[in-house]
Amino acid sequence: MPSREVLKELQEECLADDVELPENADAWTVSEAREYFESGGTSRPGQPASVPAAGEKESNLQIRWAVDTAEWDPQEAEWEVLLRTLPEEEATRVMKFHFRDDQKRALVSRLLQRHACARYLSLPHGEVQILRTKGRKPYLASPHSSPLEEAPNWNFNVSHEGSFVILASEPTLLCGADVAAPSQLRRGRQQSVEDLFEVMRDNFTKAEWAQVRAAGPEEAAMATVFRKLWSLKEAYTKARGDGLGFKFSRCEFALGGGRHPARGEPHKKVELASVRVDGAARPEWRFYIQSLRDDHMVSIARGPPADAVDALGGFTATFRQRDVSEEQLREGHANPEPLFSMVRVEDLLPAEAREEVLQARRV
Repeated sequence: MPSREVLKELQEECLADDVELPENADAWTVSEAREYFESGGTSRPGQPASVPAAGEKESNLQIRWAVDTAEWDPQEAEWEVLLRTLPEEEATRVMKFHFRDDQKRALVSRLLQRHACARYLSLPHGEVQILRTKGRKPYLASPHSSPLEEAPNWNFNVSHEGSFVILASEPTLLCGADVAAPSQLRRGRQQSVEDLFEVMRDNFTKAEWAQVRAAGPEEAAMATVFRKLWSLKEAYTKARGDGLGFKFSRCEFALGGGRHPARGEPHKKVELASVRVDGAARPEWRFYIQSLRDDHMVSIARGPPADAVDALGGFTATFRQRDVSEEQLREGHANPEPLFSMVRVEDLLPAEAREEVLQARRV
């Protein structure tokens, strides 16, 4: 927990001298304190998270949730409770990761998926069944007879890298999501920017490399453009469900599409991008980029359900409207892109498990 001196330094760094420093602030984490100061004092740790419970609806069922795992350090008792909330097979997969940080991200990803699906179906977490396509896109497979009319093709996507695990969902259009962390927060051998560009050369088109180089000569600026383009490619293929079978050089992204007001917060903007696939413009696809803290960025892809790649057929069988009209496509794209809501691990749990986790933390 940060000392009073550290909290004062964060307050000055965030230019929040006019924001009150509560007496209990030394019980917060550094990231919670930073979020409090950056919000002008409106986002106070300990307040209920903005995650609806099962059975409650979110506007248009466009979910945008993010969990910051950087400073979450669960002790063994809490960890055991969390693993028990998953099916045995999923818990086993989580523990197959060698590093604890990877286990944390894998666990939170599964909790996000189960809570989102439980909320959509109004089912207990234990009755939620999540399967994956051949391309490894997760989808809700639990049988249900009365889907919400305003969400005929409800689907979601998850991503994790660096400090964050995210989930995004769409009610009608395909949804893809990717979070990209700065290089210093990714595990593996650190490369120079030029070495990275050389390794990835064949994944980008000439026009994309021109965008990267135009951001120079500063390496940090070029690396930022590179990460945006790479993240967009990930979001697009994850939305479709291609997996590793799609060559990234086939899709060419263009930045500089302007900035769009975020849903509910028009003073905040999300960046827009467009794509060409095999040389042809694909205006039926829309792409949005927004930032999270510590230089993380998130790309969201929305596109027509008919573009889904599903060799096994299980995912597309959940659609109620595979072929959407041009009007429905316009309506889907007319929904402003929501900003991501920061949520806590305990708010992704059934009530009983949540109480067990909170009790374990008090011990």
